[in-house]
Amino acid sequence: MAYLLKPQLHCDEITEKYKYLWDKLNISYDRFVRTTSIEHTSLVHQFYSKVLKSDDVYMGRQSGWYCVFLMCICWLCIFIQAGGRPVWGPTA
Repeated sequence: MAYLLKPQLHCDEITEKYKYLWDKLNISYDRFVRTTSIEHTSLVHQFYSKVLKSDDVYMGRQSGWYCVFLMCICWLCIFIQAGGRPVWGPTA
């Protein structure tokens, strides 16, 4: 009963099921990375620190069309509105 497990234990069980299944299907991987591992979290912190220092991430307001779920549909609509020409970014 997954709903009785703590999130980490639940994820640990799922991980083992994936590894078992991949082994049975002869799926190989060079490295299995868990987002909860110390190695992964350390690298993410290092990366994010560099990004913040480079000013690639900043506070601002989104302008134009943006919808994660419909992103491909929005770009398709823009493409069609532009007469089938590739258009990068919102059209005026």
